[in-house]
Amino acid sequence: MWQVRVWDNNGKVSAWSESSFFQMALFDTSDWKAEWIEAGFVEDSINRPSPLLRKEFKAPEKIQSAIVHITAHGMYEGYINGKRIGDFYLTPGWTSYNKRLQYQTYDVTNLLTQGSNVVAMGLGSGWYRGHLAWDGNKDSYGRDIALLFQLAITYTDGSKELIISDGSWKSATGSITYSEIYNGEIIDARKQRTGWRNTGYDDTNWTSVKVSNYTKSNLLAAENEPIKKHETFKPVKIFTTLKGEKVIDFGQNLVGWVMVTAKEMQETTSRSHMRKYWIRTGIFIQRI
Repeated sequence: MWQVRVWDNNGKVSAWSESSFFQMALFDTSDWKAEWIEAGFVEDSINRPSPLLRKEFKAPEKIQSAIVHITAHGMYEGYINGKRIGDFYLTPGWTSYNKRLQYQTYDVTNLLTQGSNVVAMGLGSGWYRGHLAWDGNKDSYGRDIALLFQLAITYTDGSKELIISDGSWKSATGSITYSEIYNGEIIDARKQRTGWRNTGYDDTNWTSVKVSNYTKSNLLAAENEPIKKHETFKPVKIFTTLKGEKVIDFGQNLVGWVMVTAKEMQETTSRSHMRKYWIRTGIFIQRI
């Protein structure tokens, strides 16, 4: 905990600033008690759908503070009790993973509650094993996709507890049936698992995760500025090409993602047909 006050050239002193704090990194590999975990089911190695991982636990006392460290082989997005962990995107970012793999640190005190809690994590291939931009490269750093998660809880009575990624977690697939950093995603809404981010969800049919012995010697605290939402743009023009493709023009080159509400379903006696949309924004392509 720290505060700041300053003196001017006449010796006049300011009031104290509000109290703040900083969080120390995990300096040694032995500080990590968490284990690398992967989905326990047999993966579709062609489409590589994004795995979902979850863990329910109980906090027996009132919580004073809770700090979590997270990284992944691939990319991760996390939730506690249905609320998103942090406001960073494309984490843990792109580095030479065999040498440097960054982890992010979040204060999640306000997301936890005394009693039942759940951690829900989704993974994507990202730069780690996804297609990179030259010669169809993929699996540049490995074929696996894995999570490392360590949550340190301090209770008001002074006791402490660690919630870590280990063999007690469960795994399954969901609506994201294909996910690539450059090619975008394919989402099948029929496979959405409603409520899996919340406590009380029935995961008895989910598969136990696989614990793996991947190295932690390349881990370091995040050094780069995180990717966050900045602006929202509305299209300046929407038109259809001669090939029948729908083009959405945002009036400038940009990188981001597109939010679309689409209702284009025809029911037949044998099957449902849903139109696929390709959305292009600058050099970023996303399939919805």
